[in-house]
Order: sequence, then C-alpha cells, then structure tokens
Amino acid sequence: METEIIQVANHEGILYEIPLEFIGKESHIGDKYISYQLLRLKRSGLFTIDELYAIASLIQSRQPDSLINWTETFMMLEKDSRPHVQRKLKNLQLA
Repeated sequence: METEIIQVANHEGILYEIPLEFIGKESHIGDKYISYQLLRLKRSGLFTIDELYAIASLIQSRQPDSLINWTETFMMLEKDSRPHVQRKLKNLQLA
C-alpha cells in the first residue's frame, strides 16, 4: 500500500514532503489526543503558527476520522486563551 505524501511550504518558500501517516498521527498526552508532530514542527522554528494551522487543516481534510483534539493541540502551541484558539479553529473549520 502506498503512503500518501502531503506537501507543505513554509514562509521562506521551502517545500517539505511529509507522509500523512506520520504527520497525522495522534499522541496521547494525559486524557487528550494531540498532534505531537505539530508541536515538533513548532519547536523546529521552520513553520509559523499560521502555517501550522494550515497544516492542521490539511490533515483534517485528508483524515476526517482523526482523533486529534485541535483545540488542545493549539492551546499547547500558542499558550493563548481557549476562546482565541477556538475562534481560529472555527474559522478554519477545525472546531
């Protein structure tokens, strides 16, 4: 079976090809499922927070049955208020 590859570009125009199976994998932290891979991408400094929202949207569109809790994932990424994060997720149809 062939693995689906997604292509994402960062703000510098660098194109990355990442297997969907890898980037879309959920991680169990506490009692929530989050996207540990997005946390890793944020720590790498290669992607802005807006680019990570776009990647999340791409993951969700390709894997609609994903268990990832996007609100909790972006709460960890942004360290911002829940209403702010939920508003952004709603605009991207992730909430």
